[in-house]
Amino acid sequence: MRRAHGNGRAKPDGFLHLNNYSHVNASGLAGVLYDRVMTDKQRELVELTLLELSQGSDVAHFKHDVWRFSKKFLHEHFKSVVYSVYRSIRKSPAQEVSMAISREQLQEGSVSVARPGFN
Repeated sequence: MRRAHGNGRAKPDGFLHLNNYSHVNASGLAGVLYDRVMTDKQRELVELTLLELSQGSDVAHFKHDVWRFSKKFLHEHFKSVVYSVYRSIRKSPAQEVSMAISREQLQEGSVSVARPGFN
């Protein structure tokens, strides 16, 4: 693929910002929590905790107006940091997801579904 004006596409540098990593399969359900359920303040706690863990190493840098972390570092720390933030604010991630699903379900209209016959 080519960019405009004939420049080639930049090679990936192995760093991702948290929003991109939350969409990677390796982020698991913690990625869903981060992307869909957490508030902006809670996401900020995750980012600040990861920055604190990355102190003194070259696994994080600020680029394109956002902190970016190495994939390896995120594979090792992302899930535990997300769940630690929930423990620190004394909320259950399972309950938060359940409430989010219930809110969404109440906002949607019901549709009549025919029961399939398994003969």
